Amino acid sequence: MTINEIIIEALMDKDNWTSDGSVNWNFIDSDLWLHPYSNVYTDQEKIDGLDNFPDELIPMTELIDGLHIPQPLKG
Repeated sequence: MTINEIIIEALMDKDNWTSDGSVNWNFIDSDLWLHPYSNVYTDQEKIDGLDNFPDELIPMTELIDGLHIPQPLKG
């Protein structure tokens, strides 16, 4: 599993989004470091992965019952 795949997995968790629909990057950061597969990457690789994560891979959200729910990327 790549660092981007771990981050995308974390982005699909509705709890990692704020009430205004923005990403809570502190939670994404935590999920990356705690992910069982992250131990194959160095600390610097994880930091670089977060710093260089492509904006186009951040999913859009849909407002459902007052919560911003991430939608799978199309394509």
